[in-house]
Amino acid sequence: MKPLNYVGVVLLGLGGVLSLWTMRELLRRRALLRDPVKVQGIIIRVRHVRPTDTDSVGTSRPGQYFATVRYQTKDRQTIERELPATSDSSECRMGAAVQLVYQRGNSRNVVYGDMRWGDLRKSAIGSLVFFVIGALLCFCVDAK
Repeated sequence: MKPLNYVGVVLLGLGGVLSLWTMRELLRRRALLRDPVKVQGIIIRVRHVRPTDTDSVGTSRPGQYFATVRYQTKDRQTIERELPATSDSSECRMGAAVQLVYQRGNSRNVVYGDMRWGDLRKSAIGSLVFFVIGALLCFCVDAK
């Protein structure tokens, strides 16, 4: 096997891992849509992850913000959870009130109230790209 064939195998594996993560998140959010409970939460912490691109010096990419919220369920249980990432820093202000949706019967399965799907689209497209490139490198590069 040529080194490119090995790279293809690695890319196929990475595409598989991304696909599994995407499917897990899709099933989790689908459960939210079956019987959602809407509540209001308060942002108590914000974690900022800067972009890792070293070649994008001078660009104004904000990175990602992970807000930790505190909310009270319908049965008066107080929970703190970190929400999915957002790139909009205006939403992630300490003490800000946000609309949340959680799954009835599983109050830890929570997302923003407007149900963001952008991360799942990006993940699905990324896993497809890894699969295609990996398959091309595995099966289309002559192994002799």
